Amino acid sequence: PRRPTMAPLFPRRKPPPAHGVTQPSSTHRAQSLPNQDAYFHFTTAVHSLAGVFDGHGPNGAVIAHLAARHTRDRLAGDLPRADAQSYKSVLRAALRAAAAMVEREKGSDTSGCTGSVVM
Repeated sequence: PRRPTMAPLFPRRKPPPAHGVTQPSSTHRAQSLPNQDAYFHFTTAVHSLAGVFDGHGPNGAVIAHLAARHTRDRLAGDLPRADAQSYKSVLRAALRAAAAMVEREKGSDTSGCTGSVVM
């Protein structure tokens, strides 16, 4: 099978960082806070997935990045071996594993993220 490739969700003038975090120079307009969003996008021969993770709290950027990276890596490894009937369970398992990993991170008691994945 074709190896998954990383690509930005939206075209940009400057290429986004390789790790899939939105540009750190962007800010929330109301409070001038750094952007705490992270995303992933990958395609295989039969799949195209995108995930967006919105960080919350003082460590939200770190938490969102970890959740996005862990979810992407898990899905990229598991989806090529899955059949159409098991896609839902593969996605749930990846998100649950990312949530468990994030809960073990320092700072997760005051920060978190919300994630959405489309296939």
